[in-house]
Amino acid sequence: MARGIVYLSNGRLFAKGDGDASACAPIESPFAQSIRQRASELQRRHAWKSQGRGAAFISGAALWGGDQNDPAQMRIDITGVCRGTDDGDLFYALQSQDISGVLRRREGSSAELRILHTSDYRVGPLAAQPGTGRLALTIRHRGGSTIAVMGADGSEFSEITQGESMDESPCWVPNAPNRLVFQSAGLATNERGQTVGLGPYAIQMLDLETGRMTSIVEDAKTEFLAPKIATDGVLHYIRRPYGLAKRKFHLFRFIEDLLLLPFRLIYAIFQFLNFFTMRYTGKPLAKGGPSNERASDMPADMMLWGNLIQARKSMNNDKEGTVSLVPASWELCRHAKDGQPEALAKGVLSYDLENDGGIVYSNGNAIFRRSPEGKISRLHRDAMIQQVIAASYQPEAVAAEVSGIAALDAR
Repeated sequence: MARGIVYLSNGRLFAKGDGDASACAPIESPFAQSIRQRASELQRRHAWKSQGRGAAFISGAALWGGDQNDPAQMRIDITGVCRGTDDGDLFYALQSQDISGVLRRREGSSAELRILHTSDYRVGPLAAQPGTGRLALTIRHRGGSTIAVMGADGSEFSEITQGESMDESPCWVPNAPNRLVFQSAGLATNERGQTVGLGPYAIQMLDLETGRMTSIVEDAKTEFLAPKIATDGVLHYIRRPYGLAKRKFHLFRFIEDLLLLPFRLIYAIFQFLNFFTMRYTGKPLAKGGPSNERASDMPADMMLWGNLIQARKSMNNDKEGTVSLVPASWELCRHAKDGQPEALAKGVLSYDLENDGGIVYSNGNAIFRRSPEGKISRLHRDAMIQQVIAASYQPEAVAAEVSGIAALDAR
């Protein structure tokens, strides 16, 4: 398999071939373009409703300083990507404000195969099963998330986990056609059924034939994320401290919290109102910079597993991609068969396993490769990298696709 990487940054997909001099190009989605085109046609069809002085006075543009109904500014994000069973075959999940979809793309082709299209839930990280192409998906509902399985053509869709939990990031077990692993955390609710907390993420294994679920790795003070099993059966995952683990009491910190409580309460109320403003208008209540600065809106997917990554500060101070967007305590580990974990890298946000035993991983600012011998080299530098996979989707073919799509749009 030719080497290469595909990564997700700011909700967009990019492909890069092997080598420092190879080009990097975006992977555009015709389905996303069709959503914007339909929105544009709908806007033109109903443009007469917003004409006139009265309409202009009460319009969102007058209130927020811009046209909030511009289809070109519609946010459509890729929320997960995985490689298929064939070289250059990609599956990815797409999310607009109202629609979720799962699509399949082959290298050198500008066409997409739409596998799933729904407005009932949102689709997150996904994984294709080698040999069959069967997909395991993260399905996000209002009350949590579950794991679902379906065929490569969208048939036989079934949610296989349930309950008050966050089940995410599924991965198929090699040489075990009906087993998969995923990260899972229990939701704590009050007497009204409202979610008040999230337990530590553990790694679970599910047998689809028997329905038996087995906990593989768990700890009350540690979280285990993004499990993947290599072809030799060795488990890999990202390990980090549990954020709600019991902490020691500090008197001065307690006094500081009391003094800052009124200011934090005011800030919380402001953020609550700001959330609804952003949700329904697309504009914040206050602006810290130019209104057109897209980077000022933190992508929702960067709130990785419930933790807001303080990315802006790191990016401003990092010129070489060596500063991680997550703490050094986020460790990429290899769990040996004797049960002893081995830390392979620190400050890891996303990773993927290569067929030869190598690993590609990202700290959010750059992408690295760890060879089977343990040698680490930097492959690429970019901002706000959310996910990386080892795939042979060559950017030369992607660039040709993008040029072809642009030519069609110009006609």
